[in-house]
Amino acid sequence: MVLALDLLRAGVVHAPYRPGFVNVTGLIVLYFLPTIIAGLRRSTMTVWVALIDLLAGWTVVGWIVALVMAIASARQQPNGQGPPASPTTPSY
Repeated sequence: MVLALDLLRAGVVHAPYRPGFVNVTGLIVLYFLPTIIAGLRRSTMTVWVALIDLLAGWTVVGWIVALVMAIASARQQPNGQGPPASPTTPSY
């Protein structure tokens, strides 16, 4: 084990670098970015954003629609009751 580490430090043996894996992982994260944003924001439209992203995200228009939905949709309340009530609504 020590010999392998010494050879690696000396530059005789190179550590395997997998640029293909890094590129594919980055593209998958980029493809599902609208879904990730909707999930992190706890959006009320997370399921719809995920479906549009999965089924139509390969088109640029579908991906942009999913991204806009993820950013513009209302956030869920912590108790899961949906978007907050309008501040102009009188409460009695």
